[in-house]
Amino acid sequence: MFCKEAGVPEKEIGSMLKEDPAEIVRVMQQHRIQILEEALRLHGLIQTLDRTVSYLQGEQTMEEHELYYGFAHNTRHVPLLQAGETQHSSDAADAFPTQDLQAKEMELKSKEDFLESQAKIDRIHLDLKQALELGLEPGSPDVQQIIGRHLEWIKGYYTPTAEIYRDLANLYVEHRDFRNMYDGYHPRLAEFLREGMIIKAAQDLS
Repeated sequence: MFCKEAGVPEKEIGSMLKEDPAEIVRVMQQHRIQILEEALRLHGLIQTLDRTVSYLQGEQTMEEHELYYGFAHNTRHVPLLQAGETQHSSDAADAFPTQDLQAKEMELKSKEDFLESQAKIDRIHLDLKQALELGLEPGSPDVQQIIGRHLEWIKGYYTPTAEIYRDLANLYVEHRDFRNMYDGYHPRLAEFLREGMIIKAAQDLS
């Protein structure tokens, strides 16, 4: 199933399973990285969505390049027109340069930072798994301390409101890729994390 998720042709999976498992391990490790990268992209996209709604409602301003954070790479965008401009009177007819967007995103996190960040969140997930297996409640001080580390990890990418943090908690349970990732740690970890995050949002972000 993981091989199919990762795009391996179905006719090749059988032979891979029968032979040395090293290739299967390589595919799964690469797939894990892809899921984590998508998780980070979705984090950014949620933030962009909320900031864009706030911008459209006149509650805050946004820099033009901030409108595109979190969107998939290799997508060309047209900048928003200024008031009074038309599509033909503005330079907005030219697509926003994808290379510039990718360069800005790459500036946010170097490869080393990314690997360090993933090691940190992996440790958080393992600690939550241990707490779950020990029978601790999501609202217990020990679990909330771990959730606090999760919140600080999220803040390394953007600053969530209570609503955003709760929405993210639900996304972890409802989104297939997130669900698959958390099930890899423990079948109930996604729900356990969600409950802890909702408590943390009410206590520290409201």
